[in-house]
Amino acid sequence: MAQICNPLRSKVLNMYRRIFRERNKWQGDEADKVVITREARKLFRKNKDISDPEKIKRKLEEAELRIELALHYKIPYPRPYNATGIALSELRNDPSYFLKQVGKESDSAFGERNQEENEKDKRDSRF
Repeated sequence: MAQICNPLRSKVLNMYRRIFRERNKWQGDEADKVVITREARKLFRKNKDISDPEKIKRKLEEAELRIELALHYKIPYPRPYNATGIALSELRNDPSYFLKQVGKESDSAFGERNQEENEKDKRDSRF
């Protein structure tokens, strides 16, 4: 994150460290730990050039939410909600399968939607 003021820089670094501490304590198998490591590194590298303090705070909140969800559901990747076309056996064999299929090119791990999709859902929900 380019030119971060000190309080946000320390928060970002603390979050990064926390993710890896949680990974080290993770009760799952080694494949889960690999998913945690890859996702953390990928997302932090992707967002390293963000300089807007509000956007950085949103990303930190998102990271906190992902940690809490992972600890609660005991899975290190976003839950496959509404993943109708994905076989459960494929998810069990390759935990990153869901991320490859659903969240591959999204702005965040939770698949931020674009304005067009949001408008379409608003129109559809009126009927």
